Amino acid sequence: MAANGFEIALRDWIDKLEKILFSGMVTSRNGRMESPFTPVPAGPGDLLAQAETHKAEGLPPLIFLPGIAQTKPLPDVMRGE
Repeated sequence: MAANGFEIALRDWIDKLEKILFSGMVTSRNGRMESPFTPVPAGPGDLLAQAETHKAEGLPPLIFLPGIAQTKPLPDVMRGE
């Protein structure tokens, strides 16, 4: 199978990686895959607990991190900005 652009970009590091983290709009409804929002306050452990993990042949685990959301006093959201 031919390598895609992502695999080509990582070829020098691929053997050194344990996992690949994705954040920001790649995890939005319009991105690669939608992930849920984690309520604030949220730390790294909270984000990892709600992360979506995917496997792809020849790559380490792909971890898609959620955005964060507050509901009070006013609703607001953020995805890795």
